[in-house]
Amino acid sequence: MFKGGWRPHDRRAMAMTVAFALVCMVYIGILLNITVISRSRFVDLSVSDGSLTYTRPVRAQRGGIYDRNGVPLVTNRSRYDLAFYYSQIHQADPKDANDWILASLNALEYYGLTQFRAADYFPLEGDYPDVSYTEEAMDENSSAYARLKRVLRYDDLDEDESAKGLAKFLARRYAVSEKDYSPQDMMRILRVRFDMEALQFSDVQPYYLAYDIGDEGVARIAEQGIRGLHVEQAGVRIYHYPGYASHILGRIGAITAEDWPEYKKKGYAMSDKVGLSGCEYAFENYLHGSDGILKVTEDKDGNVISEETVVSPSPGKDVYLTIDIRLQIAAENALPQNASLIHGWTGTEECDAGSVVAIQPDTFDILALASYPTYSLPTFNLDYEAILAQDVSPLTNRATYGLYAPGSTFKIGMAVAAIMEQSVTGITGSTLLDCEGKYTKYSDYQPECWVYSSLTSPIHKHGWINGVEALEVSCNCYFFEAGDRLGIAKMNEYCSRYGLGCETGIEIGEAIGTLAGPDCTTATGERVLNWYPGDTLAAAIGQSYNQFTPLQLACYVSTVVNGGTRYSAHLLASAQTYRSDDPYYVSIPEPVDRIQISEEAMHVVREGMRAVTETSSTVSYLMDNVPVTVGSKTGTAQKTGYADYAMFVCAAPYDAPEIVVSVCMEKGSSGGYSAYTAARILETYYRDEEAPAAGTENPHAITRDSHSGSSGAVG
Repeated sequence: MFKGGWRPHDRRAMAMTVAFALVCMVYIGILLNITVISRSRFVDLSVSDGSLTYTRPVRAQRGGIYDRNGVPLVTNRSRYDLAFYYSQIHQADPKDANDWILASLNALEYYGLTQFRAADYFPLEGDYPDVSYTEEAMDENSSAYARLKRVLRYDDLDEDESAKGLAKFLARRYAVSEKDYSPQDMMRILRVRFDMEALQFSDVQPYYLAYDIGDEGVARIAEQGIRGLHVEQAGVRIYHYPGYASHILGRIGAITAEDWPEYKKKGYAMSDKVGLSGCEYAFENYLHGSDGILKVTEDKDGNVISEETVVSPSPGKDVYLTIDIRLQIAAENALPQNASLIHGWTGTEECDAGSVVAIQPDTFDILALASYPTYSLPTFNLDYEAILAQDVSPLTNRATYGLYAPGSTFKIGMAVAAIMEQSVTGITGSTLLDCEGKYTKYSDYQPECWVYSSLTSPIHKHGWINGVEALEVSCNCYFFEAGDRLGIAKMNEYCSRYGLGCETGIEIGEAIGTLAGPDCTTATGERVLNWYPGDTLAAAIGQSYNQFTPLQLACYVSTVVNGGTRYSAHLLASAQTYRSDDPYYVSIPEPVDRIQISEEAMHVVREGMRAVTETSSTVSYLMDNVPVTVGSKTGTAQKTGYADYAMFVCAAPYDAPEIVVSVCMEKGSSGGYSAYTAARILETYYRDEEAPAAGTENPHAITRDSHSGSSGAVG
């Protein structure tokens, strides 16, 4: 024996006791959190006198979206939804809960509100008990199939459970008896019960029986006095300019199964609507508010005794974009009009798509960003199949995801690089280079200047010209020589600093594009392993593997014309407290890169771009109503098997730019033809007028009213 000490087995017993106590403390803590902390916020409590106390969410308003001048683009209107709360259904006698559900369905059907059913994932069809699985529930690629399997796993049922077996299981589980209900009513109740389970009906996840029933629907449902059914007020997105800015604004919708775990961590309810694309998605953290909690006490007859706000709802922030809706409307109207004009000018109807970006060169605020064809946000769900059926997809945002060879618009940056590196190239602003129509330095590759084979030029060469003249006449040979002297490495160093082949920073997503050079990756994903002098010549005039988005071209030109400072392109101007002038966040542009472009190089660019506008009969004609002198550059990008793509960039005024515009008309034949869209934007920019009245409809968008009957509204 050990006097005054612990026996070995006593020590082991003590250690086990301590460990057990620690485990108990952990579990007590978990239970305390669930039963006290969580219940105090979410779970409803019954009291002994037969009254019922429960909590329900109070929906927070989603923040609005406004243009740079405070013009509303997307706001909310109130709607009314019908909801069941878990605690009431869970605490009620099963027969009572089933009666509430059936009475609610009967009321919806009686008043013709069944089209507003919020959820329908029921996998069974037929009358109880002679049921079978629906065709969709048997499709392994459908959401109905996925939800069915999830419910079967949750209920510990075999994944191959028969339809009849599932129906009988649900009937037993929820006390839906043949002696109480007809076979048809049994299936109606089971449908809702299954939907509740499929949607993970819980203390934090109400079940919405119907959405947006309208004021009249609310009054009619209230007349029925159905126990357990609650009217909740929520917000519906209102699009003040339906059909416009759809690619920018984006859609909201239900949280996907894949995204739910992440949103759950952030405190979202599964029934919450979230941004799915565009600014709605990019600025979700600002726009989404926090729901409140209301504690309600009812007597045994369902009469409300008291209501207490436990947590007040907190609305989302209002988001102000850099977009000017006047310019956006001008851009979206101009693109299809531009395509129609090209059809007339070329005698073909090949041009069927286009895009445009307008940007402030000193901040990279995006003033307008449009893609054609487009779609209308209020009717997106109704039009979805028609949208998918179109040969040219309206879903693609060509301004940020369309990749195009820049053609001769690339020569602006080449002129700057050649002059900035004159110690290597020997090229100054006044240096004359000879264009003989063909570039004959290399015996195995002798590319031509466009003028060599031109049917309209009697000379077939440009002769000795300087940088301004080379930009004016878009001489290939001048830039072949400039590119050859620079070399591909130095060319690409400048191009990267202009932002070509780099992320622009726009918040709604973009393609990165390809900057041609050794070891670049082409659009098909292939690696370029061999690079020859002829490849450098092609790259120097915007061909080879060069492919950029219209947004990248706008940023590149902005970098050059502002003297060499590149910023991140952005749509977010600020976020403000809901319906107030109180700033929560203000965007302050910070330079990403800075090149000190010499005045000599800037002179060549300014005068060369001015000369393009003034000497091109097409461009000068289309720019005739713009009240300032515009500097521009056309580009005709070749695409195998298609008509040439029409590229166009411009800056206004040419000597102190306030706005830069980049346009691409797919299969537009000639770069100058794209100037039409840019001109309409510039005319609007220099007109002193307010934005068009809200409700303006894009004549080129698909526009059918939403199911709610409110033009421009979507749930």
